[in-house]
Amino acid sequence: MRKHFDKALYDRYDAAAKTAARTLLQHTNFVLKDSEKKTDVDFEIYKDDKLIGFLEVEVKRNWAVGPFIYNDVQWPERKWKYCNLTKPTVFLMFNADLSQYLTATGEDLLSSKIEMIRNKYVAYGESFFKVPVSKVIFNNILQSVDFL
Repeated sequence: MRKHFDKALYDRYDAAAKTAARTLLQHTNFVLKDSEKKTDVDFEIYKDDKLIGFLEVEVKRNWAVGPFIYNDVQWPERKWKYCNLTKPTVFLMFNADLSQYLTATGEDLLSSKIEMIRNKYVAYGESFFKVPVSKVIFNNILQSVDFL
């Protein structure tokens, strides 16, 4: 099963997370442009006016202030559609107050195991990529997008 779209959560976090993502890259050679459709990946990443990749942004609400304490990072399996686009995708996850973040690549997601996890949004569970924390990059967006 998959979590149904929750407009209240979207309204609460989407714009703030996208603004935070833009802030991370504002004084660099990278430019984020909104994707054409709301159902597409969040951003296109440009360098020197050339499309070099994509950026998908989200907030992990149970990662509060402080270090990331989990052994793996869980991205919904439904995000697989962003892993095989025409250019690479970087997945950016902020903590609840947007003060910290981590990134992984689509390749990292696809090479990780998938597990059904019960949660408060899907009673019987939803499938998640379980990316080992050793594969993610903490608080360094440039290291994440420089390889594109």
